Amino acid sequence: ITYRTKGRTTIESSRLNLVADFFDYDGVAGTVTCNGSVEVRQEGVLATGESMVYTIATGEIIMKGAPKVQQTTTTGRSRFEGMEEFYL
Repeated sequence: ITYRTKGRTTIESSRLNLVADFFDYDGVAGTVTCNGSVEVRQEGVLATGESMVYTIATGEIIMKGAPKVQQTTTTGRSRFEGMEEFYL
């Protein structure tokens, strides 16, 4: 199964929430590729960037396009930016 969306779309799952302008889901490869103002929310983490690849089987997320990441916990807040890629 494959599908593609165009236009601001939100996908919610038990693992994470994704928002992007374009989604491509490849059921054979088990990946979701997002492009255009991507936002990922996962357990106290908000990551933004221009593109992202999510491998469903491993849970690995690779943010690209000047990603910015904020992590909020009960003890504090961290912020990461200025890199080319960020792996969640």
